[in-house]
Amino acid sequence: MYLICTFHHSFELEILLRDLEKIGVGRDQILAIPLHQDMMQMRKITATSTGGANILDIPLAIGTACMLLGVIYGYVLVWGPILWGLIGLVGGTLLTLLVHYLISKSKQAKEPGLDKSEVIVMVNFPTYRLDRMREVIREYRPLGFAMLDLNAPSN
Repeated sequence: MYLICTFHHSFELEILLRDLEKIGVGRDQILAIPLHQDMMQMRKITATSTGGANILDIPLAIGTACMLLGVIYGYVLVWGPILWGLIGLVGGTLLTLLVHYLISKSKQAKEPGLDKSEVIVMVNFPTYRLDRMREVIREYRPLGFAMLDLNAPSN
């Protein structure tokens, strides 16, 4: 029987591998494959939306509100409503993009686990150890896992 699961590359993963050896799974029965991080970075770069909304939706909405304020107060200011409207649009949009950028950078600095690569772990074990294997694996909270029994009769 095979157990296939994915984890973030971390110290806990190393402890899991050690615990598997403690319960009698030999090193020749464990296969750990790290995924390349450059592909994960490409996935982040190509993501153009956050939570179903385009990245520019909020900055452009705030820019529009600043444009409206620029047009309103532009009637009493020197350069007039058209120029102040354009200044409000560009300034509000750029300011909101800058704030969004700074917030996302601070979140990445606080949560270094976002850039961790993933590791696929595959374990070959006898069927009678199924319950113990599930118990050990769930203790370390995998990103996902599956069981594969090649000896099961196929229909």
